[in-house]
Amino acid sequence: MKKVIICGIPYEVITKEVIDCEGEGKTLGYIDYANQKITLREDLPEETRKETLIHEMIHGILCHIGRNDLNNEDFVQSMANALFNSSIEIKE
Repeated sequence: MKKVIICGIPYEVITKEVIDCEGEGKTLGYIDYANQKITLREDLPEETRKETLIHEMIHGILCHIGRNDLNNEDFVQSMANALFNSSIEIKE
């Protein structure tokens, strides 16, 4: 996946060897609103990378809908975990 659309705005998805936004080496990904990019650590297992992408997309959605009051790590991670572990089953 190289691009996602968040609230109508395309974001390029890139991977990087090391991301260290917080100076602790623990950052798995981040969203750059100004440059419309989401960066993910390339050394993550595929499932972790997917959940991290969902996490960053939730940050983007909250920002674009003006809900920065909810745009904190605890809430965003809870939502990302819930969405990542959910599925849709349609029975007719």
